[in-house]
Amino acid sequence: MVNQNHTTQLAVIYYAAMISHRGLIRIFLRVSAPNWLEKIKFLEINDEITNWIISSIVDGNIFRGVRDDKKVFEKFHNTLLVYLSLDDTSWKSQPISDLLKQLKGKSEFYEWLIDNKEVSIFPQNNKKWFERNIIENGVIALKRLDKILLRKSTGNFSVEEKELKSVNGYAELIVDHKSNEFISLKNKLYRFSLRDKIRYLSEFLESINGKVLPSIFCAENVLDRGSDSVFSPEFCYHTKIIIDDEASNVKSYESSTTNFIRSFFEFVSEGDVFARMLYERYIAKLDPTFDLKKFITKLATHLDDFPEQSNNFHFDVAISSTLYVCLLDLEPIKRIEAFVLQYSKFYNNDNEKHIFAIEKGMNVSDNDLSCFLTTIRNSLEFIVEKSMKSLPFYLSNDIQEYESVIKEMLYNSSIRKELASLKSFSLTEATVSLSSRTIKLNGQAYDFEAILLVNPVTREFSSFDIRHITLVNKSDHVFSLVEGSVVYVIAANSYISQMYFFIKNRFKTLIEDQSFEKSYQIVEYDENQITSIKGFEQAITVIENHKAIDRDLARGLFIKWLAHLPQKFHMPLVTLIQGHEYMGQPELDSFISKVKKLQLENENPFLIKKVEDYNGTHRILYRDDELGRTIAQLSPFAIVQKSEKVTLITDLILSGSQIKSAFKYYLQGGDYNSNINLFECNEAQRKQLLDIFKGVREVNICTILFNSSAISDIEITLRDLLNNNVKLNIVHGRDIGGNAFFQSSEKISEKDKEIIRNVLKKPENLSSLYDNLHALGSPLLTEKKNNIELINLVARYKSLPKKSFDFLRFGLKADAECKPLDRIRELNDK
Repeated sequence: MVNQNHTTQLAVIYYAAMISHRGLIRIFLRVSAPNWLEKIKFLEINDEITNWIISSIVDGNIFRGVRDDKKVFEKFHNTLLVYLSLDDTSWKSQPISDLLKQLKGKSEFYEWLIDNKEVSIFPQNNKKWFERNIIENGVIALKRLDKILLRKSTGNFSVEEKELKSVNGYAELIVDHKSNEFISLKNKLYRFSLRDKIRYLSEFLESINGKVLPSIFCAENVLDRGSDSVFSPEFCYHTKIIIDDEASNVKSYESSTTNFIRSFFEFVSEGDVFARMLYERYIAKLDPTFDLKKFITKLATHLDDFPEQSNNFHFDVAISSTLYVCLLDLEPIKRIEAFVLQYSKFYNNDNEKHIFAIEKGMNVSDNDLSCFLTTIRNSLEFIVEKSMKSLPFYLSNDIQEYESVIKEMLYNSSIRKELASLKSFSLTEATVSLSSRTIKLNGQAYDFEAILLVNPVTREFSSFDIRHITLVNKSDHVFSLVEGSVVYVIAANSYISQMYFFIKNRFKTLIEDQSFEKSYQIVEYDENQITSIKGFEQAITVIENHKAIDRDLARGLFIKWLAHLPQKFHMPLVTLIQGHEYMGQPELDSFISKVKKLQLENENPFLIKKVEDYNGTHRILYRDDELGRTIAQLSPFAIVQKSEKVTLITDLILSGSQIKSAFKYYLQGGDYNSNINLFECNEAQRKQLLDIFKGVREVNICTILFNSSAISDIEITLRDLLNNNVKLNIVHGRDIGGNAFFQSSEKISEKDKEIIRNVLKKPENLSSLYDNLHALGSPLLTEKKNNIELINLVARYKSLPKKSFDFLRFGLKADAECKPLDRIRELNDK
């Protein structure tokens, strides 16, 4: 470990000599010109300090504000440079000027230091920032004309070492830097609204994801005007984030994404009262357990649909929804607690808590448990239902879950059914006496043994004992129901009580005292913005045929679904849905007629799956009552022996994988999987089926939609299994070809496909979309699994195929049944 006291003597010795040469201490003693070689050899050397000293020559002096008429620093610097850079000790007998010429050939860095005309420190206008960057990050940045030289430890460069020239463990890189092609961060953001600054930060963080944090918090032009990237990725914060202010004061923080974000707001807050408000009220008070990068990314998305000039109301509800989605990993009760705990840190005044919305005429009451929870739930729903529909704020759902748990507990208890409701539990003044082992409810004393606590967290009824005393005594809302000799008690969660008091206080102040009609603002929503999107009517056609519903119903459902999603998704989602192939009513009727005809003509029609599977084929066939009664007979084991033709009945063939797997099982064998719902086949049946198919010359296929390339694959598989030249024919169906898949679909233009790709391949966009949706199962698209090219675009009758865009069949968190497309989950769905 280098002795810091010894290291700093380098500067102290130099400074003392400087003073002596200026005659400031000669009145006290005589000081001769220093012999730098004799002084330096006794010191332990610290790389950061020496880098600072030797680089300062380009500024003329190590200390600004002190003249060096005697060139003391230059002599000190040159000797130190030679001492550090030349290994051969014979240099001590040579003139320094000769040694400097020798040094210039060793690296560009030495050449810039020795011939330092037109060389300056970088940043040029803040020497403190330059010095701190050397000492804390080990980065030296010098500028000469339109070039910048970056010097640091070889191991700190991101480029491969073989591309660098390393001297004494340090390497350097010279990059182009024409100042007029770059801009400082402050100038870049000068005319940005706060919303735009947050969006800029979010996008910037995404662009540097996984990389070393770039050095941008200075007054220099470091950002490319076109791309917003830093002039060189090597100009970065290795250890400390360095930030300056308008007075050139410098601060530093440990290098981390969290501190980078905090530094951003601190840096841009100068001259921006709104940015300062956001930082001081929200960002600075956010608990360190929150992922601040995720918080900023979500906040930027949630602000997108608000007016350009957002106000405190908009920021509060956007912050609230951001806080909520950052807590989605928690269970509902824990999420309520965490939300209220953090949200309360943001404000001292309840009137600023806009997310707890109120309006004239609403019922604010805690007389009973039903009124109490309904008051809170209604308040939390106002913003999403009446103000900002696309905001993913569903804390009301957590209150509803809390209600549902209690209702279920009461319904399954021994309480008489007419009393097993939230309304039966009245607000009660409760006090517990340990000495008498009683609890007073509205003045009436009851023994501990008579009390049953209803605990919605554990979902248990607990006999009252000592450990429950604090729970009841500290609860602001105790509700009770007396039935016979048993008293049921619910002590409301304290954070839920806090929410009620927020609402009650706001109602009194704003509605009763100040006569406001409502506390929330309505963000204007224009339905025409949705219905005028290109392809909207075609999308409605897909939905009405897929769901088999009235067109007006399909229109209303789709508009509602889109209205609850951020606007940036509207066009891509409309385009995706209108790009689906669908089964029209005439096609369904024609398919049913063909199957009935095949039965009449004894064409050996068969299905590959049992009726219990109730797949798309079954659903369509059951539309006809007569046909529905015979579906169970369409087994492959019912094929007549010595038949030359058989007919496979299936509504849809995309890749053909299910059909190929089924034929392999029936003709080749394998373990039976009950989840797939094939007809179970023993060895005798398999042998009989194999004999039949070996004699079949043609396998006809009756379908509705098919992909011709899949038919070819099935034919190859069958020929391999049967070792013959069996032929496959389509006797009914429409070839949708490449339209079956996103990549090859001709129903979506390449331009629109690229827009969809850009939206769906960004993890933060997918996350934002799912925030608003009631997702079921594992998402098909994730940050690591986002290849959309082979996802199918077929709106099968009443149930999408497996590999479809799953979010199109997800309902809203505001209404789980509101979804444009459907999928009936299979037994093996995850």
